Amino acid sequence: LAGGTSSTDFPTVAPYQASNAGMSDAFLAKIDGTGQSLLYASYLGGAYWDSAGDVDLSPAGEAVVAGLTGSYDFPVVSPIQGTYMGWDDAFVTKFDATGSSLVFSTYLGGSYTERCGGVVVDDAGRTVVTGRTADAGFPIQAPIQPAYGGGGSDAFVTRLGPTGALDFSTFLGGRNQDEGHGIDVDSSGSIYVAGETWSDDFPLVEPWQTFQGNADAFLLKID
Repeated sequence: LAGGTSSTDFPTVAPYQASNAGMSDAFLAKIDGTGQSLLYASYLGGAYWDSAGDVDLSPAGEAVVAGLTGSYDFPVVSPIQGTYMGWDDAFVTKFDATGSSLVFSTYLGGSYTERCGGVVVDDAGRTVVTGRTADAGFPIQAPIQPAYGGGGSDAFVTRLGPTGALDFSTFLGGRNQDEGHGIDVDSSGSIYVAGETWSDDFPLVEPWQTFQGNADAFLLKID
């Protein structure tokens, strides 16, 4: 499990980071199958605010955590983005199977605000995240939608390789606000994203419903 804590006495076991580094930190904890004991538990964060929004496991049992950070000194390892860009950035961090060291850890964002709403690891060990960004400078790579759609935020989908290299990254949004909340993959590597949109021009392919009101849910599949 993963989340956020402002406690200085959060229980840690074989931690990567043994103490709270700021106003609030993200945390990652692994509980055994009986629910009776902690196998590992660690803080993760910097001098300001950090919180994990979702967690998934690689085929090798490595936990991948995604969330948001307001810390300029959030721990980074082999990052695709090593510098805090401003306001809140998303982060993606992969722990090794013991929970005591990092495989990779990176900021993901532009100069405004980002956060991750979901993370999943596919059968090939690639990490895929979705969330929202309010910045046209959000890092993109081989995008489906290369330009920021406008409004309060766009959804994004970003995939990182097993060691954290940027595979692809794209905006998904229209002229108002759009957010990615949940994500999953299938055995062929296709990506499924669910979220919320306030945009009547949200990108559609083979839709069975047009925009109906102030905000609609959306579901999409990427090859």
